[in-house]
Amino acid sequence: MSIEAPGSGSEADHLPDGLDAEICEFGSVAGWLMSLSDWERALLAERCPDPVPPKVRQRRRQLWWALLARWAWPETRRFFVAGLRHITRAYIERLREDGVEAVYHLEETVAPVTILWAAGQADLPLGRVWTALSSDARTDLEQVLPTLRQVHGQVLAHREGRADWAKDSRWRAVQAEVARATRGLRLRTEQAQEKSARAQQAAEVVIRGHAEEVRALREELDEARRHIAELEGQLAAAREHQAEVARLHARVVAQMATRRRDSAGPRQAPAPMSGHSVLVVGDVGRQAEYRRIVESMGGEFAFFPGFGNPAHLAAAAVGATVLVLVTAWASHKAFDQARGVEEAGVPLILVPQAGAARFREALEKWIARASASAQDTGP
Repeated sequence: MSIEAPGSGSEADHLPDGLDAEICEFGSVAGWLMSLSDWERALLAERCPDPVPPKVRQRRRQLWWALLARWAWPETRRFFVAGLRHITRAYIERLREDGVEAVYHLEETVAPVTILWAAGQADLPLGRVWTALSSDARTDLEQVLPTLRQVHGQVLAHREGRADWAKDSRWRAVQAEVARATRGLRLRTEQAQEKSARAQQAAEVVIRGHAEEVRALREELDEARRHIAELEGQLAAAREHQAEVARLHARVVAQMATRRRDSAGPRQAPAPMSGHSVLVVGDVGRQAEYRRIVESMGGEFAFFPGFGNPAHLAAAAVGATVLVLVTAWASHKAFDQARGVEEAGVPLILVPQAGAARFREALEKWIARASASAQDTGP
């Protein structure tokens, strides 16, 4: 904006002293007030000689007019209101296009101070614009000039303190934010502590319940171990008793066989398996064949299924003097039980196949070994 200084031309000499500078400052005051942020306006409302009510501060437009009314003296208020209301780009463009001739038409709707400010924005000589104004408008401007100067000085003073306002307001905003964050953190901390205490109490209840269950299980385990130890002792005693009975039975059978042999005389040869009680463990389908072979050799026949309940094998072997196990038709547990019977003193004959020929062959081999062993140990 080009403004002619007073005394620089004939037209400029008509301007009142300092009016050109004050017209420029009028635009600066308006722009400064409009450029304030919300927090600056709120701070300005607090520092006004006549404070703005809190309800008005919450409304942007009402706060703007309240600040304008308190910072502008009554004599200049209407100029500020008229100027701020009518300073638009349209008036500036009209002055640029029509020049000084547009002043007469604008004076009907626009305040004189606004016309001079718009003319300066349109790069028109302010002296010519001043001359084009009516006498009443020039009188109003001359009367309001001292007040404009006061406003000028007041605005400059508050511009210098604007940095302090910003600092104070920001400091208070930071303090408020820190206080809110502290309260939120304290609340979250208390909630977390309360939640942690509840979780700890629940965990203690669960731990106590599990501890009681563990103690009960340990007691049951100890009781089961004692019961197993008792059963193992009973089993060992039963095995010893079975072995003793088997040995006694063998002696009785041997004595009976000796007596029959002595009473029969030398004319009759004893049967190979005479006096023996043979328990066969094997194929159920060949039970009749096994019976015929054992009885043909003079032995007493008993049978136990090879895949029956192995736990009953030891009881079935009570009284037997020979145990024959057909391994092709017996379970592993039956084999283990047969080994236990052998350890108790009952001879064990293993037959790898289920055929009758192999069964007879195994019995004959055992009879031969038993006879040879008896001759070696005889008188």
